[in-house]
Amino acid sequence: MANNYNNEALNEICNHIDLLDYASNTLNFEKRGIDSFAAHCPLHIDITPSLFITPSKNKFHCFSCGIGGNIINWMMLFEDMTFNDAVEKVGKLSGVNIK
Repeated sequence: MANNYNNEALNEICNHIDLLDYASNTLNFEKRGIDSFAAHCPLHIDITPSLFITPSKNKFHCFSCGIGGNIINWMMLFEDMTFNDAVEKVGKLSGVNIK
């Protein structure tokens, strides 16, 4: 399915949601360094935390399996949503009409 969304609009709705706050509802993040928080990645066996969120960028990255992105990617990966469903949910959470 084609992406019928404007990238600026997608960035706007993603920036309205605090990814660390949202992700902390399901994973336990610990502060690491100045601007990062780490947790065990639920997508693989993770002996030491490899899933990092950088609040200043509002992005995540797993240094073990290589996944990463914004809150839309988070929902697609960790909540098994389609792209369109994730965009719709982020739009509702942010209070921004994406359509």
